[in-house]
This record gives sequence, structure tokens and C-alpha cells, in this order.
Amino acid sequence: MNERFFLTCVFAMAFFVSCERSSDTNLSLPTNPLLSSSSSWALVKESYVRLKEGPAEGTRDLGNLRDAVLVEVLGREFGKGSVLKERGLWCRIRVETEIADATAKLPEPSEGKKDDSEPRLEGWVPASSLVIYDSREQALGAMRAFR
Repeated sequence: MNERFFLTCVFAMAFFVSCERSSDTNLSLPTNPLLSSSSSWALVKESYVRLKEGPAEGTRDLGNLRDAVLVEVLGREFGKGSVLKERGLWCRIRVETEIADATAKLPEPSEGKKDDSEPRLEGWVPASSLVIYDSREQALGAMRAFR
């Protein structure tokens, strides 16, 4: 009995000593390309995906994108909707209008702004509709292999 009490005390002391907080501990995690804030590239993997105004199904449709369309991923955000699908990860993307579906509505050009570059369309799509790559070259290679 006395031996059991002694062992219990030793384990209790070891437990409390090991749970002491250390202020100099620093945990460094590797960068995750899916959640990093830097720009990346992706291909649409669904036959059609709706480009939305915000990261939720209830927002206005801006147009449709077809499979194997190359897009630039500008940011990621978790949706705040009440439906499970809306609470998933959404990607803010930019796509050249020449490869977007004809139903896409372009934003009106700003007055006094002369920009000869190709107009681009930005919006949100569910991350589950994309295959994300670290570089534009990787995405272009996958797009060529797909077609």
C-alpha cells in the first residue's frame, strides 16, 4: 500500500513538472500552398463552375467557367454561410475574359482610365472546383496534358 502511494506521488509530480509552460518554445510550421497568401495558379476541374461575387452560394453570379480554364488564385477564405458547402474554402480568382465563358459579365471600365491590357474578370469559386498549382508553368503543363 505504501509503495503504491509513493509511485502515485512520483507520477503526479512528474506530470505537473512536465506540464510547466516554457515561454521560449517557438513552433515553426512549413508553408502550405493551399492556405498561403501568395498568388498561385489553378485549373478548373468541373465541367462548369459558377463565378460568384463573394465567397458564398447566395451571392450574385458573374458568369461560368469551363473545365481546364487557367486562373490565377489571388486569395482564399472560408465561407460564412449557413449551408455546409458555403462554409468550405473559397478561392478569389482572376481569369482572362477571352477564356471565360461567354455568359461572364465584364465590369464597366473606369472613366478616364486608359488601359490597353486585356480586361480581366475576378470573382470567387469553391476551392473544391480547382486543382491548385504552385506556379503558372505547372498549371500550363497540366492544361496542355489535359487537352
